[in-house]
Amino acid sequence: MVQFLKKLFGISSKTTEPVEEHPLQGKKYPLGVIDEQPDVRSIPFTAVFTPTQITNEYFKTDLSMFPKWWQLNLGTCVAHAYAFAKMVIDFIETGKVIKYSRRFIYVMTRRFLGYVTTNELSNQGLPANEAAKIIAAVGVPEEDGRDDSTLTHIQYVDSYTIDDTLRKKANTGRARGFTFPDISVDGIKQALNVTKIVPVTIYIDWNKIAPDGTVHAPVRVAGTHEVCIYGWEPKNGGRFIAHNWWSELPDLYINFNELENVVYSAISFSDVPNDLIQRAKEMQYIFLADLKLGSSGTAVSQLQKRLMEYGLLIINAPTGYFGPMTQIAVKEYQKLKNIAQTGNVGTLTRTALNGDVSTTTTKSKLDLWCEIAKKIEGAKTDLNNPGNIRCNAFKHKDATGISKNGFCIFPTYELGYMALRNMFVRACTTGSASYKPTMTLYEFYAVYAPKSDNNNPVVYAETVAKYIGVDPNEQIKNLV
Repeated sequence: MVQFLKKLFGISSKTTEPVEEHPLQGKKYPLGVIDEQPDVRSIPFTAVFTPTQITNEYFKTDLSMFPKWWQLNLGTCVAHAYAFAKMVIDFIETGKVIKYSRRFIYVMTRRFLGYVTTNELSNQGLPANEAAKIIAAVGVPEEDGRDDSTLTHIQYVDSYTIDDTLRKKANTGRARGFTFPDISVDGIKQALNVTKIVPVTIYIDWNKIAPDGTVHAPVRVAGTHEVCIYGWEPKNGGRFIAHNWWSELPDLYINFNELENVVYSAISFSDVPNDLIQRAKEMQYIFLADLKLGSSGTAVSQLQKRLMEYGLLIINAPTGYFGPMTQIAVKEYQKLKNIAQTGNVGTLTRTALNGDVSTTTTKSKLDLWCEIAKKIEGAKTDLNNPGNIRCNAFKHKDATGISKNGFCIFPTYELGYMALRNMFVRACTTGSASYKPTMTLYEFYAVYAPKSDNNNPVVYAETVAKYIGVDPNEQIKNLV
């Protein structure tokens, strides 16, 4: 009778094995990397270090002597990664474990950029390269007992006092420079071989994180997260091991064959020759965001510098704050350029600024490359797409449509131009799925303008090379 009732109601007599629960079941951490357009002033790792042959099948930096830091409920992964990387690098050099302040990096960078503080998850985090600049320019002090990740976001930022004494302490923890490794297996391995730890930004799709911590190529990107790659192993055809700030998954894994679809960017703290830093500082600045009264940060400093060169703003040095004097100077600049004198830096004013050749700098080869690319492509103006870029929403989020032939449609010409420029920047610096910084112009155009599309890639490469004054066998990484 019992067996009959079990059969009737679908009850199995077999013992059901418990289903293993995913470590992140019901838990999604704030993804605290704020997207920032690539910067042509970023110095490639290969511009400083000569690649060496790496034959290791297994590599792992020992992290056993370092503290375990957990992100908890704040989007502070960038600060965690950079404080941790600096700690590891300093230990390797000095033998001392110095616990650096994550909170200082986080708060200092956000205040420098003028970010408004709220408790909204969408308004937390840092642009990774801006945090790196803060560590290189200002430094980072040791922890002082105030790195409390249980606070609300407003408390964590607004109740943190940074005075002159703390700044002096931070100065002793300055990084000596940073570079951008290629996003490739060899590129990350080379950087690890030099620095033993490499902070990277990864795309997160919560449905593509395996129970063992393997981060697979995303289908739907929820955001970006900062971790520190500290080793590799031959498992699953080869994979990188990354130190993480989630208590459920303290290590994440990135398979070699998925690297370029998972990792967005990488930074390596290391010595950089002064002449390279100076050349990077002198590179023409590109304005990507609107600016107005009350804005602050790097872009405002660069705007003030440009206005000072025109003789429109008379101050001792850029302040980084967009005040009434800057607003008046912007109106004068707009008058010179026949733009409506609003005093705000919008699309038309940014276009004019980006078209200028500063009196103290020269236009980069990359900007010249964009100019000749526009002429070669001969794109239709109604698409606002001077590079004839194929539409791919994953890489070109500014595109608002797609033409019948599959090309991106941008709302303004400037955004289309920036998409072209940033594609070149990424190819030359961090690399992409299609392009590598070590490609020559010949190799680049064999992919960018293939014969299969009725192009002549050899002629394309030679035309570009002649226009910007280089040999077509020049590697594209040297064009920045």
